[in-house]
Amino acid sequence: MPRQGTLLRLAKALGVSAKFLIDDQCENPLEDIEKDSYIEDARAKYGRKGAKDVEQLLADNAALFAGGELSQEQKDEFFQAVMVAYVTCKEEAKKKFGKKDS
Repeated sequence: MPRQGTLLRLAKALGVSAKFLIDDQCENPLEDIEKDSYIEDARAKYGRKGAKDVEQLLADNAALFAGGELSQEQKDEFFQAVMVAYVTCKEEAKKKFGKKDS
């Protein structure tokens, strides 16, 4: 099993979602592909833990829409809003609890 960063780069190169590569039950190669870029952005800013946090946050919140269909535009807007909220909270925490200069 490749590391998350390697998996995301491989999925991007193949034009499929990371979920398609790792989930044997996933038959749609584009399922959840919109999440991959947000997870990779979090990895770039906050490392592996940040990527895992965003992945879990998106998965948890996607359950809010169970049973309903959203357009791709609506999904993108939702994921963008979640990402903005996550980054804002991380930056505020960094200011408040980050290392102090001596």
